[in-house]
Amino acid sequence: GPVQPPSERLQKEVGYEPKLGETLPLDAVVTDEKGATMALGALLAPGKPTMVVFYYQSCAMLCSLQLESVVASLKGTKYVVGRDFNFLAISMDPNDTVAGSEKAKWKIASAYGQSGSDAGFRFLTGSAESIKRITAGAGYRYYWDEETRQWAHASGVLLLTADGRMARFLPGIEPFPRDLQLALTEAAEGTIGTLVDQAI
Repeated sequence: GPVQPPSERLQKEVGYEPKLGETLPLDAVVTDEKGATMALGALLAPGKPTMVVFYYQSCAMLCSLQLESVVASLKGTKYVVGRDFNFLAISMDPNDTVAGSEKAKWKIASAYGQSGSDAGFRFLTGSAESIKRITAGAGYRYYWDEETRQWAHASGVLLLTADGRMARFLPGIEPFPRDLQLALTEAAEGTIGTLVDQAI
């Protein structure tokens, strides 16, 4: 059938507009794929940037596609997860589980296929309050759609400086390797992007 235009609610309540230069709530509590609980800031690597991707475990297609596309693009850069930067996949669904995080990490780390990089991948869950603080801080807007029984959400890759400031944002599902490499380089240097950079 014909493609339906986005609903008014979708246009109003779904989006991704990070305020570059601002810091995520680093005291928000999250749980990793091993069941360990810590503040978000504890997952930042000293002197290294951090890549953040939002997803949820039961997503039928978009989330897996984005995660797999991002790691595929990372293979085309000179940077290695764990050695040069950390990769945080944060679930927006407070009902997601540690077991689901472990399964998702295994799948993505295996797809990445870089020996010794496993420790750099962290798959995180949290309470509704903690996750809402993190997503709101990132300018990430989404909602639960009762009709489809899915989260309606946007996609993109967020790069943080070593101290947790939002430095670069790449919208969409599949960033180009050169864009990822440049974003990682500038986040590592503490360079904050501009509105013009985002438009380009």
